[in-house]
Amino acid sequence: MTRTPIDDTLHPRPTSLADAPPPADPDGPCRHLAFEASVGVARIGEDDPGNLMPGMPTAFVAEIQIKCSQCGERCKFDGVPAGMSFDAPATSVDGYELRAPIRPESLPPRRQRVAPGSVSGFRITGGPVPQ
Repeated sequence: MTRTPIDDTLHPRPTSLADAPPPADPDGPCRHLAFEASVGVARIGEDDPGNLMPGMPTAFVAEIQIKCSQCGERCKFDGVPAGMSFDAPATSVDGYELRAPIRPESLPPRRQRVAPGSVSGFRITGGPVPQ
C-alpha cells in the first residue's frame, strides 16, 4: 500500500510546544491557527440477524468533529447535506459532525443504495410533519 505524505510546507505542524502558535489574544478575536479533530468510527449492522457475515459490519461511518485548539470554537461542515447515509457524506442536523462512509481497503465497495448526492435519514420542514 502506498501512502502519500502530508505536505506541511503551506501549514507546518508544530513539533513541540515551543513551536506551537501563541495563545489567542484575550482582547481580540481568535485567529484560529491550530485545530483539534475528534474521529470515531461506527460499525453498522455488525449484529443484524440478516447479516450474511455475522460479526462483520455491513458499513463503517467515520464521525468527525473539529474545533479550534486555542479558543475551543467548534467548526461546522458546509456544503454537505444533513442526514445519515452509508453511501455519501452527511452532517448532523446542527452541522458540527461530518459522517462519512469509509471501508477498510480489503473490503469491496458497497453497492450504492441511494442516488449519488442524495442523503436519507432526516426530513426537515418548516411546519408539522404531513400525515
